Amino acid sequence: MVKLTDTTAFPAATSLQDDAAFYTVDDSTGTPVDKSIQIQHLVAHNRHFASIHVTGATASQSVSADTYTKLTAFTTNGLANGATAVYGSDKISTTKTGIYKVQYSLSVYTGTAATVHAAVYAGGSIQNTGGTSAGKIEAGFTQQIGGVAYIDVTTAATDIEIYMKSTHTAFIVAEGVLTIERVMNT
Repeated sequence: MVKLTDTTAFPAATSLQDDAAFYTVDDSTGTPVDKSIQIQHLVAHNRHFASIHVTGATASQSVSADTYTKLTAFTTNGLANGATAVYGSDKISTTKTGIYKVQYSLSVYTGTAATVHAAVYAGGSIQNTGGTSAGKIEAGFTQQIGGVAYIDVTTAATDIEIYMKSTHTAFIVAEGVLTIERVMNT
């Protein structure tokens, strides 16, 4: 058996650049081979995010007072890496498992006074890890509502969506954004 020499002093990496490299030894075939990976590729591999937006909408969203209904207002895909933004289906689909930070912000208008609730859904189920919010809207005014949730995505292809309910059966989401970001592998 050959004893490897201990490495005791690497030079200090006080400021890593995108082209900085980590060196490894890969012995998957039984013959050690030196390999390297640039930090920019290591970060990009684990960085999954996506967003969908709506701006200047005037179409009304019909909902129930007692049952959450999927928000169908999004009109544009935002930036995405490692996740799929699908504004036409009002969802973002994950491609990897992990812990995701989900954020949304909505400007909601109604001509009638109402209380509007919003919640994060993943895989068709409400997430009880935060992200549920409510706002009381005075007649003819706009109310900003939003939330943040951290969810554990255990199935790679999971749809993330916003569902809403209201004491009034219709309202307009004039502006809004839904974003997800994978913050940890599981």
